[in-house]
Amino acid sequence: MILSMDDRKHRLVRHGMVLFLIGLLIGFAEGQVSNPRMALAAHLEGLMNGTFLIALGAVWSVIHLPSGLVTVAYWSLLYGAYA
Repeated sequence: MILSMDDRKHRLVRHGMVLFLIGLLIGFAEGQVSNPRMALAAHLEGLMNGTFLIALGAVWSVIHLPSGLVTVAYWSLLYGAYA
């Protein structure tokens, strides 16, 4: 499946919002886990990476790369944000 630049842009923003929401939900569970510092780290990473993906999705149409490199960059960003 080949995605256009606009599709990638919208998907990056959507993934950013999902990751941000996951980060917010993890924040509710901080007091209920055995290691609250790990939960705090996961909470902050979800918020920061979600915000990063939203910001990157906003400027994705400005980035000019060869088509193969755009695909590699897109999937690398998604993998890096979630991993």
